[in-house]
Amino acid sequence: MQKQVMNSFGKKLLKFTAVAGFAMMLSYSAAVMAQDEVPAAEADSAKTLEHLSTERCSKFSDPEIILNRLKGGVYYSPALTEEALASQKQRLFRKNMPERQGNVGHPEMYHKTYVKLAKFPTTGCVYLERLQADVRVDHRVYIAGEYPKGSCLYNGFYELEAELMQLDQDVINKAFNQFEAYLKSVPEAIRAAGPVARGSGNIYDLEKEHQENIERIVDSFVMKLEKDLMLQRRDVDDPAFYDDIIAECEGME
Repeated sequence: MQKQVMNSFGKKLLKFTAVAGFAMMLSYSAAVMAQDEVPAAEADSAKTLEHLSTERCSKFSDPEIILNRLKGGVYYSPALTEEALASQKQRLFRKNMPERQGNVGHPEMYHKTYVKLAKFPTTGCVYLERLQADVRVDHRVYIAGEYPKGSCLYNGFYELEAELMQLDQDVINKAFNQFEAYLKSVPEAIRAAGPVARGSGNIYDLEKEHQENIERIVDSFVMKLEKDLMLQRRDVDDPAFYDDIIAECEGME
């Protein structure tokens, strides 16, 4: 009986127009997914309908994907006192630090996303044509104002910051490689959106929504990279560094 119902449904489905048939397939697929236990025949039919739905917005050409890693700079801010740096580092890293610190460094992220989409009202689909993400990582560095430039203490904390920034580069390199591989795999989240009803004005809303979704993906990458860099600084910037450098420079100032 079930096979007869499915066959009857299939014959009726062919009589509808392409749009009406598609709407019916979506309704049927939703009904099947809502059931706790799905008979095997209905499950197979649902997979077929899901495939047809996906085909409506299948990739027609490979989009252009560009992830630009812009060259960052190192910026030295007006000097703060040892006590001020200790307070700032404790606030950034959220862990107890010595009451005096010779240095603080942290990344500053900047990015801009450019998205070009193609929309097809006749099929209700929106496709990505071009995505360019420009990302730059700068480094903000503070060295205690008590240390004259060129002094042993100044040079010691300058070298420490240089070593920490090199560790930052390892995290940055890995993150960019992973994100570029993700984008160039052209996942569904950036490839296409839709379909919406044929001839519907909603295609413009869909275009805006798809662009915003792609921009959020890039935003999330930047936010995660910034967080990972800060966590690494917290883990590797040992409070004992301050005492070690002070001890090395003792009697040399």
